[in-house]
Amino acid sequence: MQQLSTPTTSVQNGYHYISAMTAIIFFGGSSSSSSASAPSSSDEGYSPVVLIWWAFLSSIAIMNIFLLIVANRTLNINNSNPEGSKEKDEGHYSYNDASSSWLVNIRNKQFNMSALYVGGCAFRSIFICHHTLRRALLYSFASTGFVGRSVATVAELGAATQVSLLLQEVGISTNDDLISTISKCIVPLLVMAELFSWYACVTTSYIGSIFEESLWAFCALLSMVSLFRAYPRYVGKDQRNFLQKTIIVNLLYFTYMVIIDVPQYIRGHIRNTNTGKEYYNISDGLNTLLNISQHKLSWSYEDWKFAMMWMTLYFSVACWASIGVVNGPRLDRGMMNMNKKMKMKCN
Repeated sequence: MQQLSTPTTSVQNGYHYISAMTAIIFFGGSSSSSSASAPSSSDEGYSPVVLIWWAFLSSIAIMNIFLLIVANRTLNINNSNPEGSKEKDEGHYSYNDASSSWLVNIRNKQFNMSALYVGGCAFRSIFICHHTLRRALLYSFASTGFVGRSVATVAELGAATQVSLLLQEVGISTNDDLISTISKCIVPLLVMAELFSWYACVTTSYIGSIFEESLWAFCALLSMVSLFRAYPRYVGKDQRNFLQKTIIVNLLYFTYMVIIDVPQYIRGHIRNTNTGKEYYNISDGLNTLLNISQHKLSWSYEDWKFAMMWMTLYFSVACWASIGVVNGPRLDRGMMNMNKKMKMKCN
């Protein structure tokens, strides 16, 4: 029997990723500032709602790290169990057979990319910062727009790679060239989105945000169309349930981006244009991003009420979706053609 020990070992190394990320998340601000100051009720504009929100996101960050550890353990089981083992009946999917080394490789990469995304979100849940507005909760270098945007870039490219890997798995499984081609377009498109995001953060111009969020919405649409195209080919209950949920998540995300997120940035750009707002050049913008003293430290509900909605979803639901994809059902199983072949063999 073919041994798949190398991919399994690479997933076991995921504990090292998790340990490193945990250290960075909880001690990331200590070296940069001896006083990542907590809020006081005497602070101007202080709102206990913001404090509760921050505590909630910090708790979610810890829980997500735990879920990531559980996902790593489950993936190790899936990679090591032979197909048809007893563990499969207990909620696990065996990826360990001679014909599925490509699937093991994809799922291992899924875990590593999920670790990047979840770890990045956990860091940003604690050191909350609105990069474009130069607004933060804690007086710490870890809360600067430069650090936050850098962490976000790595995390979001991890999430982009996860989408690409999922479509790659579907494309290979269904032998669909169009889906495989779309899978190769996701990461380049979202690299462009990250560049636009950096432009917005450095200059404070919402033009960058408009293009960034539009590209994310477009990639969600591509993903949704690809999965919808593949869905009729599956008859397996697990596969169909997984694809249904993924399509719905993409639809909700696309709808939110088109109806709420992108229009918000368009209105902001129009407002800034009408008021004659001046934008930073690259040099001055980077300087303010790097300097926490150039950020507004605020615990005011009015300053964070819009960010509360998208940050809460971003740091919770999006992380759960990222972790959930890692150990989803095998998408090279449960297809209509495969069932027909099995019936022919039985006859």
